[in-house]
Amino acid sequence: MHNKITELRLGNQHPGSLSTFLRKLKQGFELGTMDVPCNGCTACCRDPMMFVDLTEAEAHHFKAHKSDRVTKGWELDRKENGECVYLIDNRCSIYADRPQSCRGYDCRLHLLGLPVGTDQDVLVNEGLSRWRYFSLPTVEDKVMHLAITLSVLAAISNNRDATHKDIGLAIQNWPAYRDMARCMYDDIKDMSPEELTALFDGLGKGGRHAR
Repeated sequence: MHNKITELRLGNQHPGSLSTFLRKLKQGFELGTMDVPCNGCTACCRDPMMFVDLTEAEAHHFKAHKSDRVTKGWELDRKENGECVYLIDNRCSIYADRPQSCRGYDCRLHLLGLPVGTDQDVLVNEGLSRWRYFSLPTVEDKVMHLAITLSVLAAISNNRDATHKDIGLAIQNWPAYRDMARCMYDDIKDMSPEELTALFDGLGKGGRHAR
């Protein structure tokens, strides 16, 4: 899995401050529903490589099939063109009753390290390209962001098939890497965004290779 976010030309929609997002992320995980300002975007519904995993109970409630992926579980059916079978006139026809995987998905996690497949062009070009990066106005914000990066890299190093939930939990676990991030910050604070991207992309590839 390659993280195409490092190649993404970001847009103008602001995801808000990092600290606010983390607070809402924690609330979303506790409630099982993420509050995402989609503003009409349906990229995740239309990307053929976005697999919606279902529980056994959900599989009997929605149009579903057995997955041929490693999980071998149930997943939501898709149309021949790759869109979700429940996407009608570019709107979710079951939004109020959508599966838990859909409720718990937040594309902004990709801005913080959730990998994006090389073949997920719809999600990248139409969904993620709307966003700017999180604002990091203070040194503490920058240290927090660095700690999140370290936590996500550790999660991916330990599990190359880390799920959306795994990465979300890793992001919430950033305080465990705060001290390490503080030590690293002085060494990298003067790096350009391009240098930082290259550094962390290299660390991520190294971790996955080691696994």
